[in-house]
Amino acid sequence: MAPTSFGPIRGPFSLALGTFIMGSHLQGLSSAQLVQFGQCNPNIALQTNFNSSRFLGTWYGIARADNNLQNGDCAVLSLTQNNNVINVANTAVNNNFYEEITGTATVEQGTAKYTLRLNGVQNPVDFWILTTDYDNFAVGYACENIGNVQRSVYLWQLGRATSYPTEMMEALVNTTINNLLGIDTSDLTRINHSENACYVLPEIPNNESVILPGQCNTNMSVVTNFNVARFTGVWHQISKYYTENEGGSCTRAEYTLSDGGVTVLNSEVVNQRLLTISGRATVSTTDGSAKLIVNLEVAPNVEVGQLGIADSCGNCIK
Repeated sequence: MAPTSFGPIRGPFSLALGTFIMGSHLQGLSSAQLVQFGQCNPNIALQTNFNSSRFLGTWYGIARADNNLQNGDCAVLSLTQNNNVINVANTAVNNNFYEEITGTATVEQGTAKYTLRLNGVQNPVDFWILTTDYDNFAVGYACENIGNVQRSVYLWQLGRATSYPTEMMEALVNTTINNLLGIDTSDLTRINHSENACYVLPEIPNNESVILPGQCNTNMSVVTNFNVARFTGVWHQISKYYTENEGGSCTRAEYTLSDGGVTVLNSEVVNQRLLTISGRATVSTTDGSAKLIVNLEVAPNVEVGQLGIADSCGNCIK
């Protein structure tokens, strides 16, 4: 039996491992990197004597085949059973935002072929297990025919931990994939489970400042070969996080070249009154990176208004 065909996936299907997107009519998957000559093998060797009860629990994504719809980190698949129903929860962190999709799964009796029915997805999704020892590793698989002469192969290396316990075990998994599919696992993308990648940005309540754990990143990536002259002119604020010192509307900043530096004029409208604050900005680096120091002209005992720079961070002392 070949993988089931189904329609386009929409919504939160950017999860790294949890999506398990397969089928012959999927938008975007035809651009997957693992394209081979020949059609999908409906009789490909799968895990024998598959024990679906032992496969329950938590599986971490270790590596996957690239495709347009999967780009998250910290991918986790959770399978639980309740009253003969297998519940599926797929989670990932995408650019520090938490994503989850849930549903149910059935397994064809006597085989290692899962069918997933995921919330928000119109048609069922097939997910086949090539190999597993249940306690350490598993390899998920799907295949999609491209025309009459090619196929796209989708793979997910899974583990009970975020890495395999021994190099020998990883080598065994890699050899299995190579022997069955002729694929070198160096072609797969490793899934990042580092603390930074797995950090989920908190939901910020209205009218509260953004305070995050850790110190300011002095090596944050910024624009290189910064052209001060081209940066001058008027910039209108489109969106922002809440700050106590900025509560008006029509916020904008105007930058003008002046005496070897840049004159800054920030303005906003508060209660139908135009408020302005001026100052000077200078580039603080010598390597052409876009890091500026802004000195605003603030009278004593007057709070600073809108600070017209793209990114600002201050360490908090508790």
